[in-house]
This record gives sequence, structure tokens and C-alpha cells, in this order.
Amino acid sequence: MPTIHGASSHGVLMRVDGSGVLLTGRAGSGKSSLALALLARGHALVADDAPELCADGDIVHGRCPPMLQDLLHSRSLGVINIRRLHGGAAICETTTVDLIVELCSAVAATAGLDGQWREQTVCGVKIPVLKLAPNHHLEPATHVETAVRVLQRGARADDTLRSRQAQAMEASGCN
Repeated sequence: MPTIHGASSHGVLMRVDGSGVLLTGRAGSGKSSLALALLARGHALVADDAPELCADGDIVHGRCPPMLQDLLHSRSLGVINIRRLHGGAAICETTTVDLIVELCSAVAATAGLDGQWREQTVCGVKIPVLKLAPNHHLEPATHVETAVRVLQRGARADDTLRSRQAQAMEASGCN
């Protein structure tokens, strides 16, 4: 995925458990469906289609362009007014961008200890990216909520496991 420099980005910006999540992917990848699932679980929409992004130091902020405020486009349902459908609590005016979820058609089966994590530069700031295939056996909304909580709580443990493995190998004389 290319570096995002400009004032807007293609995707759906959501507020999930207090963190901003930018859902990205090709047209038809399931961004709006995932946004609807997250809304049904009590999370909030910031912007659909063209969130405006800017950096303040090492924090990226996102908001909705006025023309698109409260609206979400779904291929099957058309344009939906989320405020009317779910109430004012389902809309968030602004949020930080703390995670990017890149929806793709398939994720490699051999992801390794790091899973499908990487980083992307947005407005000069590195943001964690989780690559997610919506057809995975777990509901995509569950993955997004878990990824947010992992980042919030510092619970990524791949380095911990690597360290423990290295210590065990060293202790057993297997270098």
C-alpha cells in the first residue's frame, strides 16, 4: 500500500473502542460491510469513502468532509444515513488514526509469528497495518476489535515468544 501524504484517503474511518481504525482495500473488498458490522456492535463512523487526514506531530487525525457527514455507502443498500439509523452515538466527528485494516481477498496461510502486521506511513507518521481477509473463519469485526485491543494494551507477543525460544535454546545448548 502506498504512503498516504495528502488531505484525504480512500477508505472508511471508524472509532473502535476509543481508537481510530481506517478500513482500506479495493472496491468491493468489504469495507462498508465491515463498517456496518462494527456499527451494529456499538462502534462509531467517522467518515466513509474519503476521510480527511492530517498529522499533528506524531499523531494522525481524521475527520469527515462536510458533504459526506453521517453517510455510508453500501453496494447492496445504497447510501445510508447512519445517524438516523443508529443515533448520534454512532457518529464521531474526529478521531486519531491508530490502526489501518487492509482488506484483501486472501491472506497467506504461513503468516509466521508476526501474523499479518506491518506499518504504513500516513502524513509522515508510521501507523500499524493489519492485513485481513474478510472470508476468514472469524468474523472480521472480531478481528478488528481484537487488533485494537492488542495495540491499546501492548499485547503483541511475537517478540516475547521469540525471546523465550532463544532463551530455551541457549539453556539447552542449541545455538
